[in-house]
Amino acid sequence: MSSNLEEKILKKTQNFRTDRLVMSFGEIMNMYKENEIIINPDFQRAFRWNEEKQTDLIESILLGIPIPPIFVAENQFGVWELVDGLQRVSTVLSFFGLLKTLPHKNNLILQKGKILEEDLKSLTINNIPLRLKLLLKRSPLGIEILNRNSNEDMKYELFKRLNTTSEPLSDQEMRNAIFSGEFNKFIHELASEKIFINLMKPTKKQQEEMYLEELVLRYFAFKNSLEMPNGVKSHLDNYMKKINKENSFNYQDSRIEFLRIIEFINKNFGRDIFKAKNGHITKNLYDSLTYVLREKFSKYKNNSELFNEKTKILKEDIEYKKITDKKRESRTKDRILRALEIF
Repeated sequence: MSSNLEEKILKKTQNFRTDRLVMSFGEIMNMYKENEIIINPDFQRAFRWNEEKQTDLIESILLGIPIPPIFVAENQFGVWELVDGLQRVSTVLSFFGLLKTLPHKNNLILQKGKILEEDLKSLTINNIPLRLKLLLKRSPLGIEILNRNSNEDMKYELFKRLNTTSEPLSDQEMRNAIFSGEFNKFIHELASEKIFINLMKPTKKQQEEMYLEELVLRYFAFKNSLEMPNGVKSHLDNYMKKINKENSFNYQDSRIEFLRIIEFINKNFGRDIFKAKNGHITKNLYDSLTYVLREKFSKYKNNSELFNEKTKILKEDIEYKKITDKKRESRTKDRILRALEIF
């Protein structure tokens, strides 16, 4: 037993190789300007520390309070991709006016500090004393480097385990950061369609957490398979990773199909069709109704009244409610199959 465990640990650690460095913030900024360290533009959308939290970080750096290390993954070209430390790195880049994809968040104006209090208030890169500006640039930052020999699964696992900051990322934000590729871009494009936004009417927080992107992913992942022995989250992770690596996904037809369904729902019902009896929009109804509409589109495309009647039956169906209440891995599949029976 002990030797088997040791062998397994040895095998896994061969897929997980890290190096450790200490660099100054100034060096990090220079690397960022030269595209030697990359913050995925879509990942950077998750930069949402408010001015108070950003001020806390700048104050900590000025006072020499230790800052937790950041984690980067080295890609095949030797370029670093930020895995953990988005809020910290983006705060410093914002203060120095260097953010590339979020220019409106540049040129941070500091607030009252927790320790330095009013002395920090209203300081910017333009009026901070040169000595303090240089202090910020020369302050050290620990860097943990996941090298290029580490596989993607380990990179994703590292990202998940590190995501414990005061601004944790949603599951979809983590997928977005790690599984970059053509399919990820496709998901963003559909999530950005005006008709989809108008239909779902996401809150600002939902948009930041990529709620619409997850809805798009759920549609295609469940279309591909309803077998998810390890749960929905694992199913979505694996599907996105799989499609990003393959060249068989038909983007043009898939786009047409998805928007056809969204247009039908938007035209005839609006987002209320996804509301449960408590008045809240639910992913359960979104999953079930978009799935059955895709399967039975020819039957309902010219008969929205019948589709509406069936939806009312579904919402009142005792068996559907029982499935929803049960805590088991197959309940998403069972809900969708029950909806198919009703429709």
